[in-house]
Amino acid sequence: MAGTLASAAPDAQAQEGLVNVQLVDVASGDNIGVLANVPIGVAANVCGVSVAAIQAAAGSNPACTARVTQDQANTLMESNRTNNPNRGGANR
Repeated sequence: MAGTLASAAPDAQAQEGLVNVQLVDVASGDNIGVLANVPIGVAANVCGVSVAAIQAAAGSNPACTARVTQDQANTLMESNRTNNPNRGGANR
């Protein structure tokens, strides 16, 4: 899924908790921004990993990295702000 917005259905496992998603430019490798407090199922979908993988590596600060284009990052951040204004999503 990395680098695209289309993906398979979210993991069928329980989807608990919130995750920070680091957005990294697929071409340059530069950090674009962070999606803060994203539901774990959405984060897994955006990062192209399973919910179980995030949970296994999570510790006390669950996070994952998504390799995306700037346009995709803008779309994700706007959607994150629109769907829940209390979440982060600003460019760094």
